[in-house]
Amino acid sequence: MGRTGKWFSFDHYNLSPDAVVLGKSLGAGLPISAVVARKELLDTGNGVHMFTASGNPLCSMAAWENIAILEEERLIENAAENGAYFLQMLEELKQKYEWIGDVRGRGLAIGIELVEDRSTKAPSAGKTAAVCYRCFELGLIVFYVGIHSNVIEITPPLTISKQEIDLAVSILDQAFKDLESNSIDMEKVKQYAGW
Repeated sequence: MGRTGKWFSFDHYNLSPDAVVLGKSLGAGLPISAVVARKELLDTGNGVHMFTASGNPLCSMAAWENIAILEEERLIENAAENGAYFLQMLEELKQKYEWIGDVRGRGLAIGIELVEDRSTKAPSAGKTAAVCYRCFELGLIVFYVGIHSNVIEITPPLTISKQEIDLAVSILDQAFKDLESNSIDMEKVKQYAGW
């Protein structure tokens, strides 16, 4: 909800989904879920016991307030604007390091794919774990994801500022420099890998 710079990811495309399933982003930390769909899909029977995390009055009120905050504080617009800025900064970082094979994303849902080199584009799970661990040591928490464990996931709060993005990019830059100079303790990385 809002992370990609639009209410939903499908809003970036000419799509009209049959159903939308909402989960953790709806409740802003409280357990709630929802299914939004056309009447003819939802009114097909009794689904009272279908959802464990739906219908709770406290969580429903939190979800309502969360939606209001997203609108009132213009957090979706912030995600779009600052996400574009973040991607621009990461593209500049990509020019400095051959291991950054790709930078992609929409809004504040960003991935940095690490490879052994750009010619083979072989996934580099080891380098990814090392950079994530070094970022942790320097005060930035990022995780790695992907089927090859070689994509650094960047999904900051929708309230992130450009100054915080600059700091994050400077820490990533330092982590890449440390990888380049072989000054990351790979024994510690081995203990970290798989968190």
